[in-house]
Amino acid sequence: MEGKSLEKLRKIMKIEGTDRKSGRIAREIELEDWIKTEIVEIETSQSVIKRGLSSEDEDFIKYYMAYKMGDLLMDDCIDVKSTKTKITTKIWALRRK
Repeated sequence: MEGKSLEKLRKIMKIEGTDRKSGRIAREIELEDWIKTEIVEIETSQSVIKRGLSSEDEDFIKYYMAYKMGDLLMDDCIDVKSTKTKITTKIWALRRK
């Protein structure tokens, strides 16, 4: 896995200080800046009027919400490469658990 964000994170891990404490503090400061500039958090929601949705209804809503989230991430997070015969998309994500 490669990318500018991961390279920045690797550089942060290598930061050293004059002593152990100053290195840790410098890494924490840089990591906070990295989080502010490199992590994107989005949230979508969908109101549901009907109680007791069928599994098909739930699946439709889930796919629709995933579409909305993908649309929100498109500009900032998704890398798109196009050739004459293929369009490829790539996204890096953190696992929930």
